[in-house]
Amino acid sequence: MSAAPRIRSLARFQTQLLFLILLVVAPALGLIVYGNLEQQRIEQERTREGAEAISNLAAANELNLIKQTRQLLATLVEFPFLVAATNVEFCQIHFSNLQKILPDYVNFGLIERDGSLFCTATPLKRPVLRIKDRFIDQVIQTKRFAIGTDEGSLATDRASLNIGYPVLNNQKQVQRVIFASLNRSLLSEMLDPIRLPAGASIMTIDGQGNVLARQPEAQKWVGKSLSDTPMARQILDPAKPVFKAVGSDGQEQLVAVSRIDDGQSSKLFVAVSIPSNVSMARVRTLFIRNLLILVRSR
Repeated sequence: MSAAPRIRSLARFQTQLLFLILLVVAPALGLIVYGNLEQQRIEQERTREGAEAISNLAAANELNLIKQTRQLLATLVEFPFLVAATNVEFCQIHFSNLQKILPDYVNFGLIERDGSLFCTATPLKRPVLRIKDRFIDQVIQTKRFAIGTDEGSLATDRASLNIGYPVLNNQKQVQRVIFASLNRSLLSEMLDPIRLPAGASIMTIDGQGNVLARQPEAQKWVGKSLSDTPMARQILDPAKPVFKAVGSDGQEQLVAVSRIDDGQSSKLFVAVSIPSNVSMARVRTLFIRNLLILVRSR
């Protein structure tokens, strides 16, 4: 037999052998691929459920802080000698004593309907003619508790979350607004005990996209505005409690959002971000291991 027919015969044999190998391997390979796809689906669902559970827990913890503050202010308005006081020094002394008893608050005070500051627990470092914060208008218009934007503590330089409550007169009209400035660092401290997956982060932002709390790296992020970022706009979108977005590191993230809303105040938002490559790492490892086992067994 000449060389050419032998070569053709060998080629046919190799093709047939390859075909036989594929017949044997293909079912096993198909099962591995199918199993991997199913495992990806399960892992994505598990990651989603875990992120939602973490964000719900964090939101509940921070809501408790806000409810405690609302209850405190609701109790204080029951003391007319304080909230209807006309003597600034008298008012300041009582609020100052209250602040010493409750160091989690960096300030307390009263604001008139026109926005002028009547008195505070902390002496003013500079003259303040009018307090300009939309939460004051919100309290006056709704006659309900409201949370301010993240502008720092009223009349102090310490960062805080400002919370207001209406002081009503006998005609049930808002006479003044009593406020408490909650130490903002407490919001991040409330996130400390929460265990996060590797590479994950959790943060609280207000309705304007300001970062109020974050773990990890609270010092790096707290106080920053994310209002112009696509992720912040998605977090503030009530139609998207869970979504995928690109994080600040350029990596795809799964983000779960819970809204802090007690039905009486402005909304705050807790967002948990888990990198997609972290959540899929175990699935990829299993897929590669199964492929290696298949190759070695053949």
